[in-house]
Amino acid sequence: MRTLFAILVSLLLLTSGYTANALSSVIQLTRTNHPKYYSFLSIKTKDQNGTNGNLTLFRVIVTPPSGVKPENVSGQLSACRDGKLIVSCDVLSRKLERNSQDVDASVKDRSVALEFSISSDCIASSKFAVNLWEPDGPAFSNYWFYLKDFVDAK
Repeated sequence: MRTLFAILVSLLLLTSGYTANALSSVIQLTRTNHPKYYSFLSIKTKDQNGTNGNLTLFRVIVTPPSGVKPENVSGQLSACRDGKLIVSCDVLSRKLERNSQDVDASVKDRSVALEFSISSDCIASSKFAVNLWEPDGPAFSNYWFYLKDFVDAK
């Protein structure tokens, strides 16, 4: 009986020291909450003429909060037409150009851009998500928005 008790106590002590904690959040950005609470994200659009019709260029600038490295930022586009998913793809982040005027010079070295073009007739039901991965664990923050909510935010 003592051996069984000793084994149970040992297992309890071993497993109690190895707990995994992860806190992730998923937040929808809108015209009203974006500028007030999530100003580290900048969403800009620009109309383009493509070979197969009108396109809209989206440029999402992310200045990660302290502790999140620029390489821990990723994006995902879910392009839909008439409510049906056409394609879902990753959008890679890249460092800002030296002459970029998108952010203040003091944070330019840790800011990244996520850019993609999409057909104007897909904007109504398409979404984009920005993921900020925590550097030391599985936790992340996901900020997503409908493209139609920001298409005229010049």
